Amino acid sequence: MRVRQHKSRGFTLVEIMIVVVMIGLLVAMALPAFQQVRMQSQNSATVNDLRIFQSGFEQYNMEMGGWPPDSTGNTWSDPAVQSAIFDGYIKQSQWQKRTPIGGNYDWDPGIFLNAHGVSVDAYTVDLAQVTLLDEMVDDGDLNTGMVRSRAGGVIWVLEYQGP
Repeated sequence: MRVRQHKSRGFTLVEIMIVVVMIGLLVAMALPAFQQVRMQSQNSATVNDLRIFQSGFEQYNMEMGGWPPDSTGNTWSDPAVQSAIFDGYIKQSQWQKRTPIGGNYDWDPGIFLNAHGVSVDAYTVDLAQVTLLDEMVDDGDLNTGMVRSRAGGVIWVLEYQGP
């Protein structure tokens, strides 16, 4: 009598389950690191944009003898001001894009805290990430320094104009 041997042609359910669990563990370990890198990348890109805008607005201030008027969102109602800003100081495409942390850029000329600055309105990241952004360039306290919390956003202060 011959016993027929059956050759296994696939994986058992147990083997597949072990592989699935191992992949799940690897993802669970990698996800927090990925989120941290993503957050740092978003903050670095936002700080870079704000520094470029700071340079453009300060150059505008020196050449024009004053800060530009308030913008409505990320545009100016006066076409001459908008043309001057976008033609000589800031790239329009960069100013009008969505910020890396969500929301839009806005120019605030002394309306908030008696300070001229660039705001990020309606950001979509959590407050902890905005605090880390503040730590990158300032004191990590959104109530003091050049990065301040404001209603509905955060402001990068360029100049205080009074008490």
